[in-house]
Amino acid sequence: GNIIKGLRYDDLDLASVISHLPSDYVMFYKMHPLLADASLKEGERIVNVSHEDLYMLLCACDCLITDYSSILFDYSLLGKKAICYASDYEDYQQTIGFNVQYQKEMPSKICTNEQELIEQLSECSFDEGKMKKFQEMFMPFDDGGNAKRVYAHIQKVMNS
Repeated sequence: GNIIKGLRYDDLDLASVISHLPSDYVMFYKMHPLLADASLKEGERIVNVSHEDLYMLLCACDCLITDYSSILFDYSLLGKKAICYASDYEDYQQTIGFNVQYQKEMPSKICTNEQELIEQLSECSFDEGKMKKFQEMFMPFDDGGNAKRVYAHIQKVMNS
């Protein structure tokens, strides 16, 4: 991969990937904020959206492709398909390491090459149960009751 400002990124051949997908597929890519000036090859169906609002993009997309980014946690709340693309898994594990059991806990198949990525993108379905398990494991209080719990805790503190 390439290294800019201490961050490495993969030269994923998006043109090759998109050429194997249906003609109505469009790929938006957003680089890490520290790599915002880096660019992958763009084309008619490949658009660099690195300077666009991340959360608006998450709402607009049908599927997220990510590597080791924590954005997967936020995105999982939308209940949409996600794909983990980790072509440098072994190197990442040795140099940076993980805060989670990546291969066990991620809510999708982990793709390590472009062919696996193409296969996952071609498959419309995803394991909603695995995504739900991921949410329950890492976001157990996403149940609509947080404001009530905070209010009750503040009341308890103020009354003690």
